[in-house]
Amino acid sequence: MRAALPAAAAGLWLALAWPAGAHGQDPPPDTVDVPPADTLEAPAADTLDLPSDSLPPDSLPSDSAAVDSLPPPPVLPALLDPSPAGAVPGGWEWDREALLAARSQTLRGLLSGVPGLLAVRNGDFGSPSAAFPVGYSGGGLRVFYDGVEHLPLEGSVPDLSRVALSGLERVRVVRRAGGLEVHLHRFVHADARPHSLIEAGTGDQNTNVLRGVFSVPRALWGKASLAVERLDTQGREDPGAVTGGWFRYSLHRGDRGGARFEYRRMASQRTDTAFAPSSATRSDWTVQGAWALGDGLLAESWVTGASVSSGDTAAAFPFAAEGRRQYGARLTARRGAVWGRATGRFNGGAGVADRELSAEASAVSARWGGANGRLWHEAWDGNSGSGYDLRAWATPVSVRGLSLDLFAERGAGRRSVPYLLPLPVEPDSAGAPGGDDMAGAGEDSLASATPRSRFTDRAHTRYGVRLAWRGLEAEGARMHAEADSVWPTGLPFDRGGLVLPQPRRTGWELGGRIPLWPRGLSLRGTVQLWEPADSSGALSDASSGALYFPDHLYDGGLSFHRVFRSTGNFELWVDLGAQGRSAMSVPRPARPPPADAAGSAPATLASAAAAGDDGPEFVPSVVPFYQDWYFRLQMRILSLHVFLTIENLTLRENNQDVPGRLLPGTRSLYGVRWTMWN
Repeated sequence: MRAALPAAAAGLWLALAWPAGAHGQDPPPDTVDVPPADTLEAPAADTLDLPSDSLPPDSLPSDSAAVDSLPPPPVLPALLDPSPAGAVPGGWEWDREALLAARSQTLRGLLSGVPGLLAVRNGDFGSPSAAFPVGYSGGGLRVFYDGVEHLPLEGSVPDLSRVALSGLERVRVVRRAGGLEVHLHRFVHADARPHSLIEAGTGDQNTNVLRGVFSVPRALWGKASLAVERLDTQGREDPGAVTGGWFRYSLHRGDRGGARFEYRRMASQRTDTAFAPSSATRSDWTVQGAWALGDGLLAESWVTGASVSSGDTAAAFPFAAEGRRQYGARLTARRGAVWGRATGRFNGGAGVADRELSAEASAVSARWGGANGRLWHEAWDGNSGSGYDLRAWATPVSVRGLSLDLFAERGAGRRSVPYLLPLPVEPDSAGAPGGDDMAGAGEDSLASATPRSRFTDRAHTRYGVRLAWRGLEAEGARMHAEADSVWPTGLPFDRGGLVLPQPRRTGWELGGRIPLWPRGLSLRGTVQLWEPADSSGALSDASSGALYFPDHLYDGGLSFHRVFRSTGNFELWVDLGAQGRSAMSVPRPARPPPADAAGSAPATLASAAAAGDDGPEFVPSVVPFYQDWYFRLQMRILSLHVFLTIENLTLRENNQDVPGRLLPGTRSLYGVRWTMWN
């Protein structure tokens, strides 16, 4: 830590004192360009390397001419949604360069910077974690690898601690009324040269980070990639680690189609078992194929399987570690500025919806703006749910240098909430299931104790305006949200917690950026503010106990980003900021809830009170105000990134997302990210 502070001060001085006449550029916008119409997009080889003027001629290998004479390897076709990824239509995106420049070392940390998302963790590396929109925990997060779902296995949402960042080319996040979608896209090898990426770091609390990715364009008649990853630390209270990797192999029929196989395995270890097993390993495999049926028409299909194993007894993990499988197919079409997709997903395994059908369409106009809409229908054990998401935005209108654009979102529907299947009740010596308490209960009682298909009804509206003038940016949005039930995530830190309705809530989402001197320095921030629950709502008495619903959350600070020198060979980032939220209620009751709280009918405060004085106490726990001041210094020299980050600069001791589980204290981490083509 002492060594980190002088380096931090030196980096800040460098950012402010660099000659003003140096060539530079402002940070790139948070939108992506609209791909050309009527084409099957596949990343071009030159988009995966540094700009052509960023490498001097003498830095190229002597045999570069021989390498350049090789044809580029084929890639699987793709038809991408043309909707921009800016915050106006409700999406955020990190491309390959942005991921290399990211401050965070985990996917949870990456998502923590998205406005309106709660990033919840049970501890340091190796501990369960999740991210979801405010007030939408259970079933509110879905993760996809190249369109194939990363199925939840340990709760109603995937555990982000076992989702690796290694080998990703693009991360796209879409916040909808139906929940948060995180789309992870693997690195597409479209260059004739082998590719390597090494990430290594170390820091306080014996923290170590190591990632390695190696990809070759030709291997056994196809292409192959391999990655390893490890994050470990002694932490604030207990050691923890995440270790794993993945392997991918693909066969191609030119650029028109092909198939790929991927295997992932991630394991976590921890010493504190109060909330989770001391070790757990998740394994996933996927076979996926894609074929271009014609110009602007693409068919895809896949089968994927996932399983989890725990090294603990049933007392630490009293659930059936049953694997899940999904079969799916989708058809994507694009014609001019119009894009559409129809998808079918069919799941196998208890605790997850049987099937999901969806249709989505987008239309983008450079003159008017665009719109996106989606319909879905889910079926599960004879029950069903359906809903819609709509969003539209207008192309900015410029009046005397002032740019103004409008946007609106509306979504409502009934979505499924996955669950874990409890272990079967062991019969006692007399043959009665569960001993004396269950003796004579019969099959009806056993059936009622088994979780059933469950859904949650939600509605969300967001509309607002974005302004820009001479580098100044401001955005404001009005929001309305309500739900008939908010479920726990089912991860160890809130497993068995209370289910509550969410009354209608109204709030504001504000953000802005102010450019400062020198060029590249800016003051930026976002905040989400929620008003008290509507007094007219029938459930307003429960508003004080709304789950995972802080009254406000924010992220802001000073940022510097600039590319120096005419060659673009030197790039610098400096950040000093803070993230935080107000106190919030979490779904962890004082005593275990009744058996039907895991069923299809959510428990409420009224039903709990009807249980009488001898019934369980339904009192959600409250975690206090959270705040994390952070610092980041990062430099890119050619293809080498050198970084230094410091967490919790103010030495705050009471940060926690789960009652009694203090988060890591201050920690500096420094290391390198090095991309090599040879």
